[in-house]
Amino acid sequence: MRLLFKNILTIALFAMLFEGCIEPYEPKNIEPTTGLLVVEGMLLENAPTVIKLSRTIPLSEKAYQPVVADVTIVNKKGESIPVAASNEHGTYVLDDDFTFEEGEQYALDIRIGSEHYQSSFITPAHTPDIDSVSYVYSEADMEVKINVSTHDPANKQHYYLWSFKEDWEVKVDYMATARWDPVQKTLLEGLNLHTSNNRYYCWNSVSSNSFILGNTERLSDAVIKNKTIHTIIGRGYRFSSLYSILVKQYAIPLDAYNYFRNLQRNIDETGSIFAPQPTEMAGNISCLTNPDTPVIGFFAASAEKNKRLYIPASEVHMPPQIDCSVPEDVFFFSFEDAYIKGYGLEVYAPPMEISYALLRCVDCVAAGGTKTRPDFWPNNHY
Repeated sequence: MRLLFKNILTIALFAMLFEGCIEPYEPKNIEPTTGLLVVEGMLLENAPTVIKLSRTIPLSEKAYQPVVADVTIVNKKGESIPVAASNEHGTYVLDDDFTFEEGEQYALDIRIGSEHYQSSFITPAHTPDIDSVSYVYSEADMEVKINVSTHDPANKQHYYLWSFKEDWEVKVDYMATARWDPVQKTLLEGLNLHTSNNRYYCWNSVSSNSFILGNTERLSDAVIKNKTIHTIIGRGYRFSSLYSILVKQYAIPLDAYNYFRNLQRNIDETGSIFAPQPTEMAGNISCLTNPDTPVIGFFAASAEKNKRLYIPASEVHMPPQIDCSVPEDVFFFSFEDAYIKGYGLEVYAPPMEISYALLRCVDCVAAGGTKTRPDFWPNNHY
């Protein structure tokens, strides 16, 4: 979550769900502006629970302020479940084998030195399955819309939150059989599609960075049909080979829905999470040792349901908007000189003549990808 302070450069309260940032904005007439505890996270069933703690800092500060604390999940019976600190400072993780007990309520308990914070006790929400994740492609608009459909047969769940993670394979225009290594300052030869040191295929990923909300409160059948949760506009590498999106769905209570709706509205309208009236942004976490101390965050509990969609490049024509042609008068005296000038080798097969192309046309790393293939990826490209 973000308070227009550098340590809150993620929009999301759910650290494991959303990663993104907006432009800083200096709030007016809202105090205090520093030292507030920021709590991000949701208790999940059969999925990792990630709790992130930080402090607000002035806009002039650049350092992130993670918080060292003892974090536990407590239930109404008085039982406590520790949430272990991770390697990332300020981040606490509960493994994905946690399950909700029937009729039980849970709260988040945080102890920072002599300070004691706790959320209200919450009843976990049952999340219906995702019926489908689909897409609509408009070639005329160069646009792809990702849609989700769901329904609750019991007509009990009416408020939803979604997030997503995109992964795609980056395929450049030309396969280079050699490339210049700027670190080793040597020419790597003999590259092909069957070795991992080729730069023809790479991968990239990004996660959603806003609160995607929906509800069925005015519908009699509790059905959400083809709700657009993401729109991809314009050319790019997302559809150069294979694209994938994993959609995650959570049922949430009405008070959580209103909190996140207000939060997103404030971000959209002012660039800040602050509302004109701070009471509109009241969460469900309080400081027990000093009740007058504000706390930023809302703690909820829900089961996660997810569904993945793959879109091959053959179904969506949105090629990168890059001119890979090379002027006829391009000439370099060395491979290193070519690399420095932003060119790579399109072909290197002596005694054939060397042909140059823009580096990002022959090197998928230069085009923004990495050579780390996702574990779930369905093909065997290197």
